[in-house]
Amino acid sequence: MSPSIARSPAKTDYYAVLGISIDAEFTPDSLKTAYRRALLLHHPDKVAAQRAADKPREAPKEHHTVDEIAAAYETLSEPAARSAYNEALVKNKARLATVGRPRNRAGLEAFDLEDLEFNDSLQKWLKECRCGGTYSVSEQELEEAASEGEVIASCHGCSLCVRITFDAITEEDTVT
Repeated sequence: MSPSIARSPAKTDYYAVLGISIDAEFTPDSLKTAYRRALLLHHPDKVAAQRAADKPREAPKEHHTVDEIAAAYETLSEPAARSAYNEALVKNKARLATVGRPRNRAGLEAFDLEDLEFNDSLQKWLKECRCGGTYSVSEQELEEAASEGEVIASCHGCSLCVRITFDAITEEDTVT
């Protein structure tokens, strides 16, 4: 693993850099295709050539450097590095969603946990975002936020976040 990846594992969304979804099941070949597509899309010479030839193409929303694209490919192509990166990415998104926000979190769309569907194979609660992406919450995230009764979930397809409220049931509650 390169030093740039180890220093800031979740500051950049490598899935967005390569234009793939975090929930996507991809093969090494499809990952390599996404890597090459990202290199072409963000390569300064290709962009300049397109402009010079008067062949406008859809400009990327964000510009990514070749180093970011290479780091994304390197991280996501190695299963152990990808797993560690995914964990850091989720924690960073949750932290960014809650830093400096009032407890009420005005402006965030709110759902009750009952509005989400539980996926047995992923062992996560899922809700589709309006962009077509997915909000997901694991049992571990719910347990960690049990005292607050809410968790912030980020969409894996865009930058939207939602507040998911729930009532934590303790052993004392189940004893009658």
